[in-house]
Amino acid sequence: MANYRAQICAAIIISFSAALGLCSSAWGQSSAQSDSAELIRALQDRGKTRSFSPGGTRNESDRTEKRKKVIEALRRREKTRGLSVDERPYADERPSLAVTDEQDFSKEYTDAKEDRPFAEIVIYFDYNSAVIRSRSRPDLASLGRALMSRQLRDKTFVVEGHTDAKGGDDYNQMLSERRALAVKRYLVDYLGVPDNLLTIIGRGETELKLPNQPYDAQNRRVQVINFGRVADAD
Repeated sequence: MANYRAQICAAIIISFSAALGLCSSAWGQSSAQSDSAELIRALQDRGKTRSFSPGGTRNESDRTEKRKKVIEALRRREKTRGLSVDERPYADERPSLAVTDEQDFSKEYTDAKEDRPFAEIVIYFDYNSAVIRSRSRPDLASLGRALMSRQLRDKTFVVEGHTDAKGGDDYNQMLSERRALAVKRYLVDYLGVPDNLLTIIGRGETELKLPNQPYDAQNRRVQVINFGRVADAD
């Protein structure tokens, strides 16, 4: 009798554990789908029409052309930067560019991304490194699913890296570029996002999320910006 009761109790425990496992799995899938859906909503172009006049159409065409030129410039920069996500020293690896050229491009980029849909994601990296920590993989998986969704898969995106204010300007600039590249490479290599739909830029410490708390961890983040359907994206 005792053995029979033990068998019944064991069966109940196994069934209950299995049910919990199924619930946990279903919750995990539901949570991941919810995260992806939220990212899709954030990144989706609402197609706002600023004007119904011919002039408004021309202005929108001009804005698209500006975004296209910025994307082309970012791709050229990415190829010539010699960036990698490994642990080589950062010093003296950044090409020497005139300050005015950097300032001019920064302004062009800022103008091009104005009013574009974006999502902000906290990605955890090893200290002073571009190596992504494992705890960020679920968030990157959600982002990958969003970028491959029907609503977004034909758009071009900029992965924008940010740092806090610790360290020098040049160091933070290079670190932010490497971290942006690490996110791009993860999306492409592990999640199947087409390489030609992503490009990167580093913003260093120039756009702190919390300007009054320049060393706060929330400043260390990645933004993904929808630049729309950019022609000749090859």
